[in-house]
Amino acid sequence: MGWFSKIRLGIIFIVAFIVIVVFIGLLTSNRTATTPVEGSISAVASPFEKFSYVVSLNLSNFVTDISEYSQLREKNEENEAKINELEKKLAEYELKVNENSTLRGMIGFQNQNSQYNVLPAEVIAIDPTNGISLMTINRGSNDGLGVDMTVMAGTDLAGKITEVSLTTAKVKTIIDPMSTINGRSTRSGTYIRIEGDLDNGLIGYIEPGMDVVTGDLVVTSGLYGTYPGDLFIGTVNKVEKQEGSLELKVSIIHGVDFRTINIVSILRQV
Repeated sequence: MGWFSKIRLGIIFIVAFIVIVVFIGLLTSNRTATTPVEGSISAVASPFEKFSYVVSLNLSNFVTDISEYSQLREKNEENEAKINELEKKLAEYELKVNENSTLRGMIGFQNQNSQYNVLPAEVIAIDPTNGISLMTINRGSNDGLGVDMTVMAGTDLAGKITEVSLTTAKVKTIIDPMSTINGRSTRSGTYIRIEGDLDNGLIGYIEPGMDVVTGDLVVTSGLYGTYPGDLFIGTVNKVEKQEGSLELKVSIIHGVDFRTINIVSILRQV
C-alpha cells in the first residue's frame, strides 16, 4: 500500500477542489454577485475550466475530422472503382479499334488480291520461350490450313505456318532469328536478303553499290517460293557498313506490332 500513501494527498486535494467548485455553483446559481472567497476560488479554478474547454473543443474537432476522413476515404474508393471501370472500357474500346483496323486491312488486301482466299484467325498463344517469334492461332487442318502457308496481319507480312493440328496451327513470325525472307526495294528493285532479329526486328544485307536508301519500301520478291511476291515487309530505316564484311547492313522497320497482334489472316490460293 506504499503507493497509495504517496498519492493520497493529491487525491484529497482533487476531491476537495471538486466539492468546492460544485458548492460555489450551487450558491451562485441564483445570485448576481459573488463573495471575495468565491471570487478567489473561481480565479483559481478558471485556468482548469479553460483547459477543460480547450480539451473538449479539440476532442470534438478530432471526432469531426475522423468522420470527414472516413467519408473522404469512401468517396476516394468509389472514384477509384469508377476510374478502373473507365480504364477497362477504354482498353476494350482500343482493342476493338485495333481489331477493326486489322479486319479492314484484311478486306482491302482481299479486294486487291483476288488470287487469294483470305481466312481470318485469332492469336490464342505466344510461346514464352521464344519471345514473340512463335505464336499459335485458332485455325487448323479442319479449316484447310497446311505447313508453309503465308500469314498476314492486315496488309503486312507476319510469318508462315510451321505446324498444323486439327484445330490450331503454329506460326513462325518474320522476326524469328531463323526466319529468312527474299525482299526487294519497290523503288529500285534491288534484292535484299532479310533475316529475323528479336532485338531489332528485321536486318537485311546487300552487296556494295546496290541502290537501297533510307525510306525505301520493302516487299517480298517472290523468289525461291518462300513467300508470294509483293507482300509488304517494312521500311528501310538505315543502311550502314559492317566491320569485317563487304556487305552493307540494312535495318528494316517491319509493319507489324507483334507485341499487340491478336488477329491474323492466312493466304490460301483460290
